Amino acid sequence: MEEKKKSMTKDEMIMELMELLKADGRPKQAADVFESAAYVDMLESKLDQMTNELVQMRKELQEMKEQQASKSLKETLSEMVDRAQARCQQMKEKLVEVKEEMHNKAAEIVKAVKQKGKEALNKVSEFFGVKKKWC
Repeated sequence: MEEKKKSMTKDEMIMELMELLKADGRPKQAADVFESAAYVDMLESKLDQMTNELVQMRKELQEMKEQQASKSLKETLSEMVDRAQARCQQMKEKLVEVKEEMHNKAAEIVKAVKQKGKEALNKVSEFFGVKKKWC
């Protein structure tokens, strides 16, 4: 059972962080945070699309097995699909980690702003440490 995916651009902590940045006259940093969140959402969408395509490939392979096709070709294709599915799953797991890290960092910054004030917004540069992992 797959839980419903939450868009990072709609994450409460990300949205609150962007509002705090805008209120502090830092629209560029708010835009950077939004851009990073949107990039993560796009990656998640692409991974979902890849997963759907792999499921379709698996169905086509099953149909192929029922027909007269070379055994070595079927085995090779099946191995390729298995490797692609494994890699896709690894990427999804890493993406979940990145989303959690982004949410947690945004929550940390928002909490610090509420406790310490505006100087805590300077931590936003740390927020982009997540972005480096995907470059």
